[in-house]
Amino acid sequence: MRSIAGILLVLALLAAPAAAVPLQSLWPELKLRLEPDGSRDELRIVDARGKVVLDHVQGVYASGGYAVLQTGKGWGVMRADGRMLVTPEHGRVEDHPQYRLFEVCKDRGQGCGLVDHDGRPVLPLQYEHIAGMLEKEGPWEVGRDGRSGVFDPAARRWLLEQAYSDVVIAAGLILARVGEEQPWQVFDRAGVALAVPPSRHWKIWVDGNRVVGDGMYDPSGRKLVPPDRYARIVPGGASARVYRDDAMVGLIDAQGRERVPPQYEFIREADGGYQGWLVFGVAGADGRGRRTGVMDASGKVLVPARWKYVEVDLVGSADKASSTPVFIVGDGDRVGVLDASGRELFAPRFGAAPRLVSGALYEIEENGRHGICDFVSGQCPLPPRFDSMRRIDDSSAGHELYVVARDGRFGLYSASGQEVVPLQFEAMDSATGSGYGDDLAVAATRRGERQSLRLRLQDGQWRAQADAGDGPGLGEPYDGHPLARLRQPAVVERYLPEGLTEDAAIRRAFADGVLREPVYPSLQLTGTYSAYVWLSQFAHSRLGLRANVLRLCREPDGGFRLLLGDGVNTDAKACVATSESLRFDRQPDGALLCRECAALQLPVRWVRRDAAQR
Repeated sequence: MRSIAGILLVLALLAAPAAAVPLQSLWPELKLRLEPDGSRDELRIVDARGKVVLDHVQGVYASGGYAVLQTGKGWGVMRADGRMLVTPEHGRVEDHPQYRLFEVCKDRGQGCGLVDHDGRPVLPLQYEHIAGMLEKEGPWEVGRDGRSGVFDPAARRWLLEQAYSDVVIAAGLILARVGEEQPWQVFDRAGVALAVPPSRHWKIWVDGNRVVGDGMYDPSGRKLVPPDRYARIVPGGASARVYRDDAMVGLIDAQGRERVPPQYEFIREADGGYQGWLVFGVAGADGRGRRTGVMDASGKVLVPARWKYVEVDLVGSADKASSTPVFIVGDGDRVGVLDASGRELFAPRFGAAPRLVSGALYEIEENGRHGICDFVSGQCPLPPRFDSMRRIDDSSAGHELYVVARDGRFGLYSASGQEVVPLQFEAMDSATGSGYGDDLAVAATRRGERQSLRLRLQDGQWRAQADAGDGPGLGEPYDGHPLARLRQPAVVERYLPEGLTEDAAIRRAFADGVLREPVYPSLQLTGTYSAYVWLSQFAHSRLGLRANVLRLCREPDGGFRLLLGDGVNTDAKACVATSESLRFDRQPDGALLCRECAALQLPVRWVRRDAAQR
């Protein structure tokens, strides 16, 4: 495949002075050099005598004694001696050195074929697709006009001619059929037909070395399960589900040995697919309805089938291999938890499906009260004693902090049980970040007075204090905008909503609930394509959550648009008229009028106030 080193080389050359830069470090045997092509953002290849071999070069991706080239006309291939193997006028070229082949397409996805490393054609450029090109091992599916065949790139020969509507290539087997309603034929990897009866039900086992459906066969054609033993076989991971005529289901292993006779109403993979564990169901006794349990891939029962439902969850780590499995079980409308051995950690007492916080911590509800429990230790750092609880925001820190309420009073607790702010406020809003995961601000109301609390993580403990003085954003660089503070862009224009240009007005707007935080809600424009604006600071906005850095599209009349997509799209095509945006028109006095803002309950008139960058 094309080398990353080649990409980095081109980027470095385009940014370098107009001096010849040899390719010795990347392509030692090449006696050619790359140099900038005049005033264009392109390169040219020059030989040792200074003769231009190829100009208008936009990319060079070298590997071994070959280079895939991109010019203004298309893609091609040059050998180390300067010979052009594929003229640079094609829609796509991919190198597959393990087979000494290039895939070459006239257009990006049409007219594809194969050329060897000496420039000789192997397959003409007439195929619509060559599937499996990213696989290290062939064979590959090659097709055109709705028909496919199988080509071996190592032997450079057809294994199956182009006569099939569908082809499936696996590790040890090939399935092919001539029509959607026709049976599958079974071949080995060399394209030899096996003594396996054709069937519409054939599927390939996950390891690619078994075909199952009407029985089971291996790549040699050996019969592992006769066709009449089961009504149906459905492959899975380490085992396959087998069905009787009465729809009862059991398990067999990859050798066809029966691990569980067909006796269950259903067997399915457990959520997450941990170690091939399976959830199974049986008819309940005494009219209790279906009961479910869990078994491993061999059929060993881990959780007996006595629950209305049971799911496997992995806790403690994002890495499955080091995670701890637990069983979330339900009995009626109550939910409980079992550990990996089936021991009961929490009896079915929670009234709703637990929601993962992080690690082994889950939000739970019991008898209308909310809390957080550890599903590995069986302890609850926040016992269920709150009327409500919600994450303070969607930041990384917000996953740790919770606004809780009890008896009409609000406070703030960490998921680990630390009381950060006591239950003494009449209201508490969502937080706004300062740009760092351990520094947040939250608005709270006490005795009718609205104030801002600053939250900081110090030595593993959260600390809260009332904002004194200006507070975040008043006097801070970039008005406290988090990404602007991190990136420190060159702001060329700064605008504020009319009437919100002084510290006193900002504090009053925060106290009145107009702003979510006492910060300047500025619109900061760079000289390129970025605008830094935190529209979610306006408490009554109908716009919803948006990125706080937007694409800036300047218009010929001096105005501009802010695209309301997710972040800054640097593609030149992004500034099309159909993109959802806010349109700002310049006024004779230098102010801006926003066309769509009134309907969204955002400020309409913005006045210029530079110099908050600092």
